[in-house]
Amino acid sequence: MIRIFLVLAIIISSNAKATVIELFTSQGCSSCPPAEDWISGLRQHPGFMKEFFPLVWHVDYWDRLGWKDTLARPDYTERQRRYSSKWKTDQVYTPGVVVDGEEKRNWRDLNFKSFTPTKSLDLHLNKNLLTAKFKTSNSQTAWLAIVSDGPVIPIKKGENAGRSLRQDFVVIFLEKGSDLKGEFTWKLPSLKGHAVVWIENKDDPTPLMTTALKLE
Repeated sequence: MIRIFLVLAIIISSNAKATVIELFTSQGCSSCPPAEDWISGLRQHPGFMKEFFPLVWHVDYWDRLGWKDTLARPDYTERQRRYSSKWKTDQVYTPGVVVDGEEKRNWRDLNFKSFTPTKSLDLHLNKNLLTAKFKTSNSQTAWLAIVSDGPVIPIKKGENAGRSLRQDFVVIFLEKGSDLKGEFTWKLPSLKGHAVVWIENKDDPTPLMTTALKLE
């Protein structure tokens, strides 16, 4: 008996443009829950994960206030500091909202129609191998972030002591792509959520081209 096996390859390709909305936050910051509620509400927008991709980065510099953020990583803080360097300021703060590389202190009043979105790029998924086809210059690289809705976190110490915080669109995995002749590849971990891939310059974290796919 001859058996034929089909290997399913998924190609995500679109000429549409997308906006990247980043929130830098901390479980130890009493000013952050309103911003987290705001970004959680974007799920109801018809362009969610099509026209725009939210990325929530938990930073670690407020851990000293008495509560160690359970989702924070030093490289997430470093990403915010790279933005700070780009804007020629030494200040990092939470909540900090960045839209396509631009600081937005008035995040409550953001108008999606006014955004200048990034270009999209093509993703190819074959089993657990994800490939982004894009020929970069030597000064560019590709990144993969997996975002997921985390559990509700009960906060026992610090500025938010006694509160239970819902954590949506949290970056739970971040990895630079391995570049091989114009293709960036990643071996996907066994995680559910959305895989968001973008191209950026090495000296500037602003997403230049972006797309996403849902991981089941």
